[in-house]
Amino acid sequence: MYDHKVDPLGDVILSLRNPNNAPLILYDPLDDAAKPKTAKGDRRRPRASSHHPVDKPVTFLVSSRHLILASPVFKAMLKGGWDEGNKKDGVFRIDAEDWDVMALTIVMDVLHSHYRQVPKWLTLKSLVKIAIIVDYYKLHEALQPMTLLWMKSIDPGLPIVSFRPDDVLRIFVSWVFGYATAFTEITKAAILWSEKDVEFPEGIPIPPAVVDRINQCRKESFNAIATGLHGLQQDYTEGREGCSFECSAMHLGALTKNMHDLNLSGHSPETPFGDASLVEVVDRIKTMKPPIWHTLSSPGWYQDKRTWRQHQCTSRGQSGAQGIESSIGNTTITKETSLANLPALLSTAVKDKIEGLQLGDIKSDSGR
Repeated sequence: MYDHKVDPLGDVILSLRNPNNAPLILYDPLDDAAKPKTAKGDRRRPRASSHHPVDKPVTFLVSSRHLILASPVFKAMLKGGWDEGNKKDGVFRIDAEDWDVMALTIVMDVLHSHYRQVPKWLTLKSLVKIAIIVDYYKLHEALQPMTLLWMKSIDPGLPIVSFRPDDVLRIFVSWVFGYATAFTEITKAAILWSEKDVEFPEGIPIPPAVVDRINQCRKESFNAIATGLHGLQQDYTEGREGCSFECSAMHLGALTKNMHDLNLSGHSPETPFGDASLVEVVDRIKTMKPPIWHTLSSPGWYQDKRTWRQHQCTSRGQSGAQGIESSIGNTTITKETSLANLPALLSTAVKDKIEGLQLGDIKSDSGR
């Protein structure tokens, strides 16, 4: 009579219509080989597997007491004057749709304290399917005993030195389950290592503020680096940097050539460094070569002839430091900028001082 008898004495029939219709990205062909393929170019989400045809809902017999205690959403359905709160044939009836059957089964087992039936380790995509349900029904506190174990399943370890496309799912999971450290570290990785603006797949209910803040921080940092480089070029051009005409000219030429050779110029204002990540841009700048040349020195009282000496610049201006200081990281940068110390300055400002998003700020802004 019921596909899943979670509570044999239950008084709620939860009917899951159109099951296994989670966002497409959450279905791995290896994990869900039974799912029908869609035609090329068809953007419809995958339908239910052969185990649960679309035209037949998957039913769960569960306890209203457990649902009401765990979820304000279920409480409103059953106690708030909704149609679901009216018993029919001695039971309450609640409809749901699209949820993954496996994920919903795990959630119901946790709510009914069937911990021996709950897996201790989950794949990232399985955890996202559960997190979507938890977020919708506001089951955060009820699922908390299991989330610590589950988060260990997907812990990438620290420090995080890359950002892959599916890492956006880690951001979502850490946000839903309230793991502030993981959220901060993964969003920092997104800012530093992503090669393009971060986007979440359709159907993943992440607050827009998360995406906006990550991409805004990336944009501001890129713009600050571009401002610093172009500001240094301008300072060499106008003589604010360099101790002589020759010194300014040599450094200007070297900086311009470095920027060209390292693909740090010639891009659009919206993407001043193309599809490079912040870390990649800084690493390129660290390979910049300052010019080396020798000047003929005049003989002194202790010399009997003129000699050639490597030029050592005796003047340091303020160049692009202000542009970098105001935009990168959370630190004040007071070091004067020249071609020689620019790589170290940017490395400190970008790679060491940029921070990820704070979970508390996002929760506060989104009212969650």
